[in-house]
Amino acid sequence: MPSHKAPSLGHSDDATPWRETWARRWHSLAKVAGLDPREPMVLALSGGADSVYLLHLVAAARMQSSVDGDGAHPKVLAVHVDHMLRGEESCEDSAFCARMCARLSVPFARRRADLGDEVSNLEARARKLRYGLLAEEAIGAGCHVILTGHHEDDALETLLLRWMRGSSLPGLAGLKAENILRPASETSKPMRVVRPLLNLRREEVRHLLREAGIEWREDSSNGSPAHTRNRVRNQLLPRIESTCGPAGVENLRAFASAVEGLEDELATRTANLNWTPSGPTGRQIARGSLDLAHTLQRRALWRLLSEGTGRPPSHTLLGILQQDLVGQVQTRHTLPGGWHLDLAEDTLVLTPPGALA
Repeated sequence: MPSHKAPSLGHSDDATPWRETWARRWHSLAKVAGLDPREPMVLALSGGADSVYLLHLVAAARMQSSVDGDGAHPKVLAVHVDHMLRGEESCEDSAFCARMCARLSVPFARRRADLGDEVSNLEARARKLRYGLLAEEAIGAGCHVILTGHHEDDALETLLLRWMRGSSLPGLAGLKAENILRPASETSKPMRVVRPLLNLRREEVRHLLREAGIEWREDSSNGSPAHTRNRVRNQLLPRIESTCGPAGVENLRAFASAVEGLEDELATRTANLNWTPSGPTGRQIARGSLDLAHTLQRRALWRLLSEGTGRPPSHTLLGILQQDLVGQVQTRHTLPGGWHLDLAEDTLVLTPPGALA
C-alpha cells in the first residue's frame, strides 16, 4: 500500500488542478457509460485501488460542481461490504473506507456479509451476497445504479476463467460495461450495474493513484495460489503477455468484444420469447415458438431457464433439451433447485420447487 500523503481535493488553490482534472475524467467516463450526472448512484467501495480511484473521481466531480455552482454534481452513496473473511485486516479495510469517505464528504454505509462456515464455491456466494446487499442499499437510497471499479485486467481474468470453465455464449464475452440485476419484483425498476473503468489496466489505475499520492488497501488473499482467479491473475495473464506481448491481451479483448456483439444480436433476435403464467405459480411458452435455428434456440433456452429459475442451465441440459425439442419428445425434466420443466405436445411448462407435491 502506498505510504505517501494524499493531497486534498478540497477548495485550496493547490487542490484546484487535481480536482478539475479528475472531475473532467469522471464526466468523460460517465458520458461513455451513459450515466445521467444528476442520477443518484451507489458506489461499491472495497478499499482496493480500483474502487478508491473511482471514488476520488466522483468526489472530485462533486466538489468541482459545488465550486462551479452548476448543481450537476453526482449524488453518490459509497457502500463497503465486509465479508469478514480476513479478521483484523477486514476491519481495517472497513475503517479505512469510512475515514476516506468522511474526508471526501461522501455519504458512507457499511454492510456485513455473513457467508457462514461453508467453504465451497466461496467466490460465487460472496459475489451474489455482495450484490444483493449493494442492491438493498441502492433501493433504500432511491438509486437504480451501482458503480463498480472493475478494470480491464478484471475483465480479462473473468474472460479466461469462463473460457476454462466452459461458459455459455453470454459468458464468453467476459465482463460487460453494464449489466442489469434482476428486479426484486415484476413492478420493481431494474438495477443497472455500471463499470466505467473497463478500458483501464490495473497498473494504469495504480499509477494514477501513486501520481496523486492517494492510498489504497491491498487484499492479502489476492496473493494466495489457492484461488483459481489468483493463479490466472498472477501466473497465466503475465505469461500470456510475456509470450505474446501486449497484442496478445488486446486480441483477447477484441475477441471478447466480437463475441459480445454476436451475443447482443442473438439476444435481440430472441427477446420476444417470454414466459406467460400457467396455473397459480407456473410459467409456460408455446413449443412452436422455439422452432428456431440451433444457435438461436440454444440462446433462447438459456435465457428462459436462467430467468425462470434464477440459475443458468448447464451445457449438458441445453443439449438434452434441444434433442428433445427436435425429436418431438414429450417428457419431464427435473432441474437444479427443484424446478420441473415439462415438454408437452404444444407447450413447455416450468413449475417451481414444491408445486407438484
